[in-house]
Amino acid sequence: MDTLSVNGMKFLGYHGVQDFEKEEGNDFIVDVKFHTDLSKAGRSDDLSDAINYTDVQQITAEIMKGESVDLIETLCFQIGEALTKNFINQCEKIDVRIRKLRPPIQAPIDHTEVSMSWPR
Repeated sequence: MDTLSVNGMKFLGYHGVQDFEKEEGNDFIVDVKFHTDLSKAGRSDDLSDAINYTDVQQITAEIMKGESVDLIETLCFQIGEALTKNFINQCEKIDVRIRKLRPPIQAPIDHTEVSMSWPR
């Protein structure tokens, strides 16, 4: 199976359990991987035979910039559900990964991360 990845989509989001996270925001990075047969697009060189990266980014941005939620699990789930709704006919599986930079944890930490796959 082939894969198409859209990696490193960066967003300032107002998500988190703590009030200050919803007010000040935090940086998030989202990666999406589509498991699909890319040969049709490879042969045709036609965007209509491919997964449009712009659509992937716009769908993801709508959720990341949308209503504030407490958990990155919720963001991941919402993104995966929306991408599945739009692209499931074009792929067999979708993986979504979200990293929250600077989580409010006392110990030094690079990020927290959640990943989920569809279909569920």
